[in-house]
Amino acid sequence: MTTLYNSDLENEIRPLLSANEKLLWMGKPKKGIVFQWSDIFVIPFTILWCGFAIFWETMAILGNAPIFFVVWGVPFVLVGLYMLVGRFWADKIRRDKTLYAITNERIIIKTGLFKLEINVLYIRNLSYIHFSENKDKTGNIYFSREENSFRNQLSPFRSQSMNCIVMVENVKELYHLITTQQR
Repeated sequence: MTTLYNSDLENEIRPLLSANEKLLWMGKPKKGIVFQWSDIFVIPFTILWCGFAIFWETMAILGNAPIFFVVWGVPFVLVGLYMLVGRFWADKIRRDKTLYAITNERIIIKTGLFKLEINVLYIRNLSYIHFSENKDKTGNIYFSREENSFRNQLSPFRSQSMNCIVMVENVKELYHLITTQQR
């Protein structure tokens, strides 16, 4: 299993550990811009949305429409641009700032786009663990106390849940490490 142990990463996690806690694994998600299967549907929709919003704004400005119509289109253009390209950059930046740690007691997820967010999941309290693996052995692991809550975590709009480990290498081995600690 690929384990990222470098002093910078370890220095970020050590203060969060209790005295008797053993660090078993640390890792970071895949880097760069990543397209997901849901983008096959989302990208064409956002192209239409963004195209119409830009067309509206152009016609409102060039047609000397009342200021209300010019201002009305601005939020639609901004949302369209975010959905078309901004969400990929936000996802990339968030994953660049994300660090995962597995101990003998807890799963620690340290992340945040604009501010530091730390989520701690006690392994023995997790009732449901689901993982998905890609052909390259990267994948995601989702954690929940309720069986049907996984659907809420699979949004195509990249609003990453704090109850998952995303885009890590050797996901199946990591899944087995976590389930072993549950026993």
